[in-house]
Formats: sequence, structure tokens, C-alpha cells
Amino acid sequence: MTVLANNEGNIMIVDQMEKTWELARTRGWDKTYWFFDLHETILKPTWSKDDLPCSFYPGAKEALQLMSEMNDICMCMWTCSWPEEIEEYKKFFTSEGINFDYAQGNPEVVAVEGRHGYYAQKPYQNVLFEDKAGFVPKEWYQVVESLQNRAQHLSQCEYDGWAEGSIGLDKRANPWKNGCPEYFRWITGFHNSQVSDIHVI
Repeated sequence: MTVLANNEGNIMIVDQMEKTWELARTRGWDKTYWFFDLHETILKPTWSKDDLPCSFYPGAKEALQLMSEMNDICMCMWTCSWPEEIEEYKKFFTSEGINFDYAQGNPEVVAVEGRHGYYAQKPYQNVLFEDKAGFVPKEWYQVVESLQNRAQHLSQCEYDGWAEGSIGLDKRANPWKNGCPEYFRWITGFHNSQVSDIHVI
């Protein structure tokens, strides 16, 4: 399976993640919107309507759990699953510590007459995890690594505008409450307990 990379050898989904974080920092966004396909992206498909997939690709669960604790990431499920299946997926992901904010759309960014962007049919999004758009599951390892690197930047207060709330970040319970050093300790501990068996292949 081929992993898409740019001319410098960087993983393209990670490039988009880091581009998004930088845009959010420079433009003062309090959150960004990340969309996730399910089958052949997060979960290994069963190709059966009677047997919903529940087997994660390596690294996917850990990455999504980390993202679920980051209040500046709005997670949106983006799938061709039937409505009743989506409800089952919501329950399944919640039981795994993964919290999608929305499914099948982004109600927070709407089309406004006279403003740039018409989002009534194509929802606004910053990052897209979708196998049909080139994402391959092996990239989850690099996604986890990028999330760790971001935590290190936070710990050094390179993101102190966000950590101190000067641009309106809502510091959700726990890791954010005492700023970026505590966030770094939390995410490092999470990694040590959850992702220690992941190796880049």
C-alpha cells in the first residue's frame, strides 16, 4: 500500500494537519473542523450490513482518542452508512473514548449571503481523513506522532496564545485548566499508557 507524500517526503495528511494548526494560530480561530470517513479509513470493513465493523486500523483509535481531548478540534463523521448505522457507530465510538461532535455535516459554519463560501451542499472542513481522497491507514502512525509533536510545542508555550485563552479557546476540563505544561504532561502520559506498542513500518 502506497503512502502519499509530498516532494520532501512528508506525509500529506500530516502536512494538512500542521497547516491547519498554523492557520488557526495566525488567524485566531478557536477551533478547526476535521472530517472522518469510517470504512477503510478508521475501521476495517466487513462488507456486511448485518455485521458493523468494529476493528480499528493500528493507531487509529489512539489518534482519535487524543483528538477527542483537544477542544480546538471539532470532529465530524463523514460516511455513506445508513442513518441507523450511524447511530450505532456513535455509541461504539463513545464507548471507545472517541467523541464525534457531528455526523454528516458541519452546522457551525453555514452559508451567509455575500460572504465567501457556500456550505449548504459541501460542508466546511479543514482536514479530511478519507481513503478515497488518498489517505491510507498506515498514516495513522504519523498522525499520532504529529499529535505528540504538537503537545511538545504546547508545553513550550509556542501556543501560549491558545493555552492562556487570549484568543478565546474554551479550556475544557482537565488538561487545559492549568495551561500548556499540564496539557503536555497529560498527553505524554496518555501516549505512554496507550500508544507504546505502535511502531512505524
